[in-house]
Amino acid sequence: MTLADSEPPIWRRLELDSRLDLRSVHRVLQAVMGWSDSHLHEFTTSRSRVRLLADSEVEEGMDGTPERDVRLDEVLADVGDAVGYLYDFGDAWDHDLRLEAVRDVEPAQAVRVVDGAAACPLEDAGGTGAWNVFVRWLVDGDSDDLDDEHLRHLAERAPFDFDPARFDVAEAQASASAAALTTEQLSDRLPPHPDLAALVAALPEEGVRLLAGLSPEAPVPTVDRAAALRPLLTLLDLARDGIDLTPTGLMKQASVRVLLERLGWGGDWVFGRTLREDNLPPVRWVRRGAQTLGLVRRHAGRLVLTPAGREVVGDADGLWQHLVANLPQGDSPEERMAGAIWLLTQRSGRSTYGVYDRHAGVLFDMVAWKTGDRPPTEHQVHAWHLPTLWLLLVVQQDHSTLGALPAQVAAASKALWGTRSDGS
Repeated sequence: MTLADSEPPIWRRLELDSRLDLRSVHRVLQAVMGWSDSHLHEFTTSRSRVRLLADSEVEEGMDGTPERDVRLDEVLADVGDAVGYLYDFGDAWDHDLRLEAVRDVEPAQAVRVVDGAAACPLEDAGGTGAWNVFVRWLVDGDSDDLDDEHLRHLAERAPFDFDPARFDVAEAQASASAAALTTEQLSDRLPPHPDLAALVAALPEEGVRLLAGLSPEAPVPTVDRAAALRPLLTLLDLARDGIDLTPTGLMKQASVRVLLERLGWGGDWVFGRTLREDNLPPVRWVRRGAQTLGLVRRHAGRLVLTPAGREVVGDADGLWQHLVANLPQGDSPEERMAGAIWLLTQRSGRSTYGVYDRHAGVLFDMVAWKTGDRPPTEHQVHAWHLPTLWLLLVVQQDHSTLGALPAQVAAASKALWGTRSDGS
């Protein structure tokens, strides 16, 4: 499968069970490319004079043959046969599917991803021509190409860690294997968390499939809880006798200095000439997390432990349980659902932003389509996950990486799966 006119070429090579129906093939193609199935699609083939209909077109009573009633080997039979696959009638992402070989075997799995190259374009990028220009800018850095307002907007939407050359066979295989399952089978793979259950109930079928496809299959990392929670444990220990605050509510510089010395944090993260709390993001994250968790509070000009804080001070296991019980965070259903998506997309060593940014907006759009509400803005979707992000930063001690750390992945998994921390 090749995305027509893409430069450099975006392509995937697959081995498919010929008995798959075209609706299943559509889902597989979406998965291995990296699309979100948020637009219309159409198969075209010289072997059929009637239009092949997607489920939505069947429901609308259009004339043609439902693609779910057509097998792959009915449209691709001989080597060299080709099928067109058009996705998003506005941007017109035109894919060419060409049969390279036929093997008479009983496949061990319905879909096998053999190889591929280049990342999938972003949804609503404006089509292949606009995407090619954008990729050239990412690779060559020619800002003159971004005079167009649409391309500037695309640059703002792209995840900060987006790599247009990236394609991972294992990730594509995991997505493809999930796409071959029924919606019910996929739903069973989702964590039994109430905020995810609320999201599932609000989504149409394809939204449930998209959400379930984000669920990681990798084993949950084992972490040293005392080491992971060291910043928070250290702050709570300092708060045993109270931490003096300035009139504006910040920790006094002497207390900040003691915290930094105990944690061994250098001055790389100091923005300014003084050890002010608001010049030190890691310190702010830890204090914000402690307050969000209800472990400390301001009282008579000091930061003091709450009853909940006194129960877990010096207790890494108890503090870990308290943390995961408060994930995801948020005052509104949207914040908690967005937080659940954020937790679901945590991957060790990889930034979660690319996965979240690519799919969260689509999922919330699907909720809006189903309910008839107005779709949220990109700013709203981004803002909704922030309470969960800020809280999860309490276990981030390596501030040189943008990738999710093992402790964050483990906390996310524990929060979503509860006692089923292995994700089984």
